[in-house]
Amino acid sequence: MVKWNAFLSGLCGFVVALGVIATSARADVVTEKPASILVFPKVITTGGIDTVIQISNTTNNMVHARCFYVDARLPEWCGGIENPLTGCLPIWNETDFTIWLTKQQPTHWRVTTGRPMDPTDTYIPGADGAGIDPGAIPPVPGGFVGELRCVEVMIDGAPVGGNSLKGEAILKGADGDVSKYNAIGIIGSALVGASGNDLLLNRKRDGSNPGEYNACPAALLLNHFGDGGAITVAGTALGVTTELTLVPCSANFETQQGGRVTVQFAVYNEYEEKFSASITVNCWKNIVLTDIDSPNNPANSVFSAATLGTDVAHTRITPADPTDGTFNGAVVGVAEVTWVDGGNSARAALNIHTEGDRITDTDGGAWDHMVLPDLF
Repeated sequence: MVKWNAFLSGLCGFVVALGVIATSARADVVTEKPASILVFPKVITTGGIDTVIQISNTTNNMVHARCFYVDARLPEWCGGIENPLTGCLPIWNETDFTIWLTKQQPTHWRVTTGRPMDPTDTYIPGADGAGIDPGAIPPVPGGFVGELRCVEVMIDGAPVGGNSLKGEAILKGADGDVSKYNAIGIIGSALVGASGNDLLLNRKRDGSNPGEYNACPAALLLNHFGDGGAITVAGTALGVTTELTLVPCSANFETQQGGRVTVQFAVYNEYEEKFSASITVNCWKNIVLTDIDSPNNPANSVFSAATLGTDVAHTRITPADPTDGTFNGAVVGVAEVTWVDGGNSARAALNIHTEGDRITDTDGGAWDHMVLPDLF
């Protein structure tokens, strides 16, 4: 089912994600364990790249999941440049579908083709579409950029904290080069479903407070090379660039509204000298590091090797604390590094380390929400 609202879809940048202010000691999203919510932050079909999604049921029970593609392309009239002042913001169109996985079943599909139901297809090991069909999966439109989220549910569509799902995404280029990252998992508790389709990401893993799903992280920690620099490997100087993809944890799939989070970057070079920058994530952000603060002159960016003065850096990414009393939600994301040697290039995606919980324990506190649409 495809849901689109011409009015709501244009309001992405004006929706404030429900977030929190205080933090705790450890992160609550996972990439190596099964969870009840999977977030694939970077799903693209541009630049000759196709994305392959892999999802596995890690349990011995039948598992259902409601999945949501989020189309974060800019309107055509924007000319490819995001500008909140002119309303040039991601359209945030949502397409949802349901998958069913038998016990211990893995499944996969290419997002450009989806996966139609075909009970007559022949099993060929390693072939595209191999294995039991999980249900009808729609293709994404050409030039798609955005994310995919899947929520574990019961057969009637009610959310459940079964923690059965694990996922991976492969970004495959036309030249055969691939990069891969693990889906970001959000673990659910026995309280999942108490708030109906309003999924509350309000639980700390240490058990110090009750809650439905584990809270999103207070900070993301990224170790990276200085962009624009040259790293010598086996006697060859390689150019290196890092691309960052961030998505707000909060999203309302019922009203077709994504989150909006302002994040701050504290960048430390090898001498522990500190640099800073900030950016607003309107629903979805995919950006080269130097474009965050200096898109027209990369060498002046705090992420550039020229400004850093060292080959490598450590960046701490945290949601800004608003001064107007509102809450600023959390973000999750992935990074992708591109190495260039003359006319040759190779990419490697990587998951970002996390720290703390973006949650407050005070009365009237706030946290991230994900709202599912009604089935009927």
